[in-house]
Amino acid sequence: MQNVEFNASFEWLMASVHTVGMPFLVGSLIFATVVSATSWMIIDGLWRLNIRRVWKKRQLQRQS
Repeated sequence: MQNVEFNASFEWLMASVHTVGMPFLVGSLIFATVVSATSWMIIDGLWRLNIRRVWKKRQLQRQS
């Protein structure tokens, strides 16, 4: 097994940004887009479900 030493420093951070910065940025944008679209669909579905329930309740109250 190979012994690898790791020291987090400002120089390491700057070198890492140049090598993995763009893939990290693209991945973050894709992840944010997917999560926001999924959240919007879930919230919209729950809102529509609630509206249907309220309208059905209102119709039943009018019939009685």
